[in-house]
Amino acid sequence: MNHHLLAIVAVAALTSCDTPKPVVRELPPREHYVALARDFQDFRSWGSLDLGERPAQGETHDEGNLRAFVNALPPPGSTQFPVGTIIVKENLAQRPRSSEEPRKHFAMVKRGANFNALGARGWEWFELVEGPRGVAINWRGLGAPDGEGYGGDPLGTCNSCHQMAAGNDFVLSEALTLR
Repeated sequence: MNHHLLAIVAVAALTSCDTPKPVVRELPPREHYVALARDFQDFRSWGSLDLGERPAQGETHDEGNLRAFVNALPPPGSTQFPVGTIIVKENLAQRPRSSEEPRKHFAMVKRGANFNALGARGWEWFELVEGPRGVAINWRGLGAPDGEGYGGDPLGTCNSCHQMAAGNDFVLSEALTLR
């Protein structure tokens, strides 16, 4: 078998082993939710959506093929994501230099109540690091702390971009459009 054919077969095998799609699942009704590191540990088991190849977005998000993992999709006809929704975005092009270097992911969690009342109402932002010991929270809150990549991004903060999607409960991805 020649090398080109072998490469095509390998890519087809990897593509067919793709993660399942997220499912509509009713989350427990609650007014607020505070995510902890343990809530992100199995994010790859939730199901995912391919967001496709994206260009770099300022200093915030590197270019690459993106995938969104979602713990539960809202029922059809929903106008908001339920409190407790967790969305983790992974850049498949990001390659750590060593097995010890953590991978970074961004996440948003529907915290609810009056959290982030002046921004993307109800949503909290996260930068996660994934290493040999699992997933940890690098930062969380209304945006990145001073000195982090988001803090110096000329395009603004998490809220400034996500406010463009106020009609979709502040979720920018077309793959996660509420219907």
